[in-house]
Amino acid sequence: KANKLHRIFAYGSNMHLGDLGRWMHEHGFQAPGVESVIPALLEDHRLGWNYASRARGAGAANPIPSPGRQFPGVILEIDERTFAAIDHKEGHPHRYCRGEIQESVTLFTGESILAWVYRVIKDHLKEEPIWPSKAYLQLMIEAAREYELPQWYQEELVKHPQSDPPPKRASSTLSIREISKAWWQSCGKAVGAGIGGRGVNS
Repeated sequence: KANKLHRIFAYGSNMHLGDLGRWMHEHGFQAPGVESVIPALLEDHRLGWNYASRARGAGAANPIPSPGRQFPGVILEIDERTFAAIDHKEGHPHRYCRGEIQESVTLFTGESILAWVYRVIKDHLKEEPIWPSKAYLQLMIEAAREYELPQWYQEELVKHPQSDPPPKRASSTLSIREISKAWWQSCGKAVGAGIGGRGVNS
């Protein structure tokens, strides 16, 4: 029996299959089972940065309703295990949630098809913009070029604001307590966030 395929609308780091594969490998999943990648548009939405990703240490993309606008991304046709892995990665339904109903997404041909769309839940939305890291934005730029998303969108990503790197300490000496705290903030949270089925999000 053929494995059932699911369609998701990817718009952030999930567009970058190399990064998705890295995450799945690091979290004990097999390589992504992606049947096809199809450029598409989420109508009446725009790219938003109103979510602070624990894993990225900066902002992560989120679709924001915006009448008349278009939000480019790609539809991933994926197998059952990859679908489950992405649910875990996005922290569904505790951080990002895809709801229970697929949404209409427009292909570049003008055809509309249904796909799952992950959105940040209300409890985790921020009022002020949380800009992405340079590395996260670069994943989106590379994917946008790879799948030939609209030129205007590629240019928007290239010019997009980025989060500032954390300031360096003036002192070169750290106590054991400070070293332990620094390790937990940079590594421990990323590891611990995967415990309990809430994912580490994108």
